[in-house]
Amino acid sequence: MSSQIKLLKPYECFANSIPQWECDRYVVGYWAPWNTLSLVCAFVPAIFAVCMFFMPESPRYYIMKDKIVEAGASLMKFRGAHAASAVAAELAAVSGFCN
Repeated sequence: MSSQIKLLKPYECFANSIPQWECDRYVVGYWAPWNTLSLVCAFVPAIFAVCMFFMPESPRYYIMKDKIVEAGASLMKFRGAHAASAVAAELAAVSGFCN
């Protein structure tokens, strides 16, 4: 008796009560080879890795490094220029937590 791997068809995922994230893997795996599936699964983390380079530092990080001016600029970037009056109060509150 030969053991074969049973490939599920897309409509069989829901009939067998397989969780949705596994079902998506089976659906893509039905039409694509394993190496294409691994590239598809690596695509989303790669996007997040590239986006990490463009994220600004947090105001809390700047306060811990005693860079208060940079912390204020970072907080202005997060809150927007229209919230300049609230930024000073929030910067004081964050400074109180960090020190």
